[in-house]
Amino acid sequence: MEIKQIVIYDANIIIDLHKIGLLHIIQQENVQVHTTSLVITELKKPNREEVKRLLPSMTIHSYDLLEQYTTIIRIQDELRQSRDRYNLSLTDVSVLHLASKLSATLCTGDGNLRKVAHKRGIDVRGTIGIILQLYNEHLINKDAAIQSLKLLNETNPRIAPHLIDDAIENLSSLPD
Repeated sequence: MEIKQIVIYDANIIIDLHKIGLLHIIQQENVQVHTTSLVITELKKPNREEVKRLLPSMTIHSYDLLEQYTTIIRIQDELRQSRDRYNLSLTDVSVLHLASKLSATLCTGDGNLRKVAHKRGIDVRGTIGIILQLYNEHLINKDAAIQSLKLLNETNPRIAPHLIDDAIENLSSLPD
């Protein structure tokens, strides 16, 4: 079976997919999913242990060598000193670096991280994009996609409601 894609997940995407009940679908598909040890550390915060247990199929890239930390700190400093003065966390920079290194899609809901990734030519997708991809690949039906978007609207106040409404409207206009 062919690997569909390689994706790098930021903690917010993992949490969103868990809350709306789609993380298990991602794991069942033949998709290589990568993240960094810094993201996993974020998931170890209270109430995230259940999410951590759902991630056995994920490849975790560890940043435990000084050279690896030096690289992401250097990138972080470059971004802070750039014309746009991006202030990304080490965790954000770690997934940005990994996505670039693997030529992979970066899945994140962080606006600044998305901007930097786009500027660096990295394909970026958020939770709405993942739901729509699952629908387009016939992994969930239209009703499940719409229900997932509605649940996302209830569980993630950081996502602009009009973006979710637009996705629901577009899906609703499609034939069954």
